Amino acid sequence: MLTFTYTIPLKIAILVDSELVDKNVFDFIKWADSRDNLDISHLIIQNSQIKYVNVIERILDRVKKRGIKRLLASQTFKIITLLEFLMIRRNEQFIGINSKFNALDIVKNKIETNPIFSRNGISLTFNEADLNRISACNFDLIIRFGSGILKGHILNTPRLGIISFHHGDNRVNRGGPAGFWEVLSRSTTTGVIIQKLTEELDGGDVLSRGSYPTQHYYVLNQQFIYKRSMHLLQDLLSKISLEGSLPKAEDHIPYSNQLFTLPFFKDQFLYLFITAQYFLKELGKKIFNIRKEKWKVAYVEQFWRNAVLRKSKTIPPTKNSFLADPFIYKNSDQTTIFVEEYYYNEKIGKISAYEVRKSDLIKYEKIIDEDFHLSFPYVFHYDGNVYMCPETNSINEIRIYICTNYPQRWEYHKTLMKNVSAADSIIFEHSGKWWIFTNIDSSGMGDHCSELHIFSSDSPLSQNWTAHPQNPVIVDANIARNAGILRDGDKVYRVSQSHGFKVYGVKSSIREITFDSHNYCESEICVISPYINGEKKNTHHFFSHENFTVFDYK
Repeated sequence: MLTFTYTIPLKIAILVDSELVDKNVFDFIKWADSRDNLDISHLIIQNSQIKYVNVIERILDRVKKRGIKRLLASQTFKIITLLEFLMIRRNEQFIGINSKFNALDIVKNKIETNPIFSRNGISLTFNEADLNRISACNFDLIIRFGSGILKGHILNTPRLGIISFHHGDNRVNRGGPAGFWEVLSRSTTTGVIIQKLTEELDGGDVLSRGSYPTQHYYVLNQQFIYKRSMHLLQDLLSKISLEGSLPKAEDHIPYSNQLFTLPFFKDQFLYLFITAQYFLKELGKKIFNIRKEKWKVAYVEQFWRNAVLRKSKTIPPTKNSFLADPFIYKNSDQTTIFVEEYYYNEKIGKISAYEVRKSDLIKYEKIIDEDFHLSFPYVFHYDGNVYMCPETNSINEIRIYICTNYPQRWEYHKTLMKNVSAADSIIFEHSGKWWIFTNIDSSGMGDHCSELHIFSSDSPLSQNWTAHPQNPVIVDANIARNAGILRDGDKVYRVSQSHGFKVYGVKSSIREITFDSHNYCESEICVISPYINGEKKNTHHFFSHENFTVFDYK
């Protein structure tokens, strides 16, 4: 079957309120300008028609439109926002977040428009003269970064329409402010969609969707998803540029929740209370040196489908370390559990092993000992040798170690991928190819929970891996991160891990996967939340080999 690639660069306009844009938008324009398949040819600047004589006239107009109560609430919320912006300025990931940059330093053409605003100042339409000037440019696509709800003929002027972010999961959250309500409700993730705009607020045609870990205060969460979601837009544009058309939109579903708006005094007070409570709790942990993580590893001699986890045995914990991320491997008649052993005093993980015997366990401590953090000791067999692919994202590599004396001696063998921040990598054979499933932090923000990327090759030791065309195949912090891999006959099941609000590791999910070099899909078959000694525990790992199953818990 013949396939065609769209080779003409997409002609794109950026719709903004001003030529001065924030850092995220400016960085996106710089990225797009570097791509041969994208042509950011114009800025479309929507000028405000509202001109006030003085401050009093402005205040009176806002009281008329909003009412005195809403106006006062907006001012107190503005104070909260300003204070939190002062906090976020200390974060190296958000340097320059309050600065403005001139987009015309990159984009050489502009169209200034004078849209017609509705009486409440929220919706806007474009007059005929502006529409004609925009239409004459024959844009393939307009990307909206400006304010206001677009109405009317402007929505259909570009060939592919206008696309825009909604920073929220539009199935449960429409309106704004972006990133606030998820923090207030202690939601584990904050959603983002990219939609082709229609007349319905946040009810456009959804072209791409993602969700990211909710951060612990409003402005941090907002700026985190603003920055993370730009990679979602980059991936979408790369795919559109290849096909020359928009991807198939999601089916619409009814929206039954409220329309979220500016929080009033009650919600602002509740937000301040729970946020202060969180900071005080974290301060107390720091002062009293309370160790956050105390993971344990358990095993049961049963195939994963039949495993009864309450019957498992726990590896005795040690005082100066915790155990996590267990993988079990049988070499001849020797069964070994490989674990991350995190040492509190060194603040990094090493790889240790436990040989399982009938009456006891034999420990091999620090079988791989580096001066950087190691975890997730995934073990596999290939061409007569036993290999391990532990997590080494602290040095931005995916590495392979070879066993020279099972199970206690291992040597560095080779690096499969360099300059990649990847966590929890799994290597396995399926349908005549070898695959890497890994969690890549594409944003450089330390987020390895949101994206699942997969690659294929003819050999697990190859240094040339082909990225899947749908990468990232998952953008959802609820399910993207690997927690193990399972098999049952020809079927393959990926185990994912889920987290709570600022809580690492809550439960695991077993998900049947079907995939090849062009497609990927998965569906959940069950959730793992083990009860140990009559008490429900958190977990973030589950793995089985032959008739042994291992998992971790705390």
